This record gives sequence, C-alpha cells and structure tokens, in this order.
Amino acid sequence: MPRKPILKMELNKKTGNITTWYMGEKLEGITDAFDVIKNPHHAKRYMAEYRKLSKFADSNVGYMTGYYDSKTMRELQERFGVKHPIFGGAVPTAKEAFEVGIGVGKKRRKNAARQASQ
Repeated sequence: MPRKPILKMELNKKTGNITTWYMGEKLEGITDAFDVIKNPHHAKRYMAEYRKLSKFADSNVGYMTGYYDSKTMRELQERFGVKHPIFGGAVPTAKEAFEVGIGVGKKRRKNAARQASQ
C-alpha cells in the first residue's frame, strides 16, 4: 500500500483556493494547520509549499497569528517562520492593535477617496 505524503498542497486555478492535506488529513484553512501541524520542520515545509502557490503566504499566515493570545502568537510565528505583516515580531497590546487598525482604516479610506476622484 503506498504511503501518504506528509504534506500535499494543490491550487485550484479556477477558484484560486488552495487545498492542503497533512498526514492524509484534509485541512480546511490556516487555523487547521495551526492546530494540527505541531512539528516545526513540517510547519516550515508547509510554508515553503504555500509560498510556491501564493505570494501572500507569509502575510496571510502572519496576519492570522494576530488572532491569538500573545504567547500563542509568538509560538505560531516561530513554528511557521512568519511575522505579522503590520506588527512584525512584536506583540501589541489590544489598545495598540486597535489604534493601528484605526490608522490603517483612515489611510485606506483616504486612498480610496483619492482614487475615486481621479
């Protein structure tokens, strides 16, 4: 009986969706990968494969780490070899994250208004 690969990723070119299997188990998204891929070597391999399929791999995975508590955020960033696209390796307080989010929103709104007026 053939052995299942440790990690397999496929890009659906029609939808742009990436399907991932880890140890024969289908993962539904990055949070599944966070929950299931505990081996740091496998996590780095996951990222290497994801990078081949998407130029946004690091920012997508890094961004998702921001939804976790400080300790888990750091652990996930280290395990997967990513940083948050806005905060880098720093772990902001809730207040800092909120204030940066407001600033990013204002900047995007301003850029959108400028583009609409052109």
